[in-house]
Amino acid sequence: MQQENYIQYSNGYSKENINMQDIMTALADLKIMDDEHGAFWVSVIISEENVLEVNKNLSVVGVFDDDPNIQYQKQFKDLDEIQNLYSMLLHENIAQLKKKLEAK
Repeated sequence: MQQENYIQYSNGYSKENINMQDIMTALADLKIMDDEHGAFWVSVIISEENVLEVNKNLSVVGVFDDDPNIQYQKQFKDLDEIQNLYSMLLHENIAQLKKKLEAK
């Protein structure tokens, strides 16, 4: 069974059935986006949506299907860390992803 997922840029671009190459392209695009449109998010649907958004300033927000009222937020320093977060999301390692977003 193929996983249901999509990527959405804040400027309106979207694509369904994505993989890590799509995310790596989006991370490269993030560097050249203007401040107003400098963000994208990825949703992976397990039972409900699990969303991870990154902004041009490398702040990350995660919202997960077990409690959509909680937003996990953390500032990161480099794109490699963020690429790792998206890999966890695509592999549905939600518990590990939450720990990375909670770590000080």
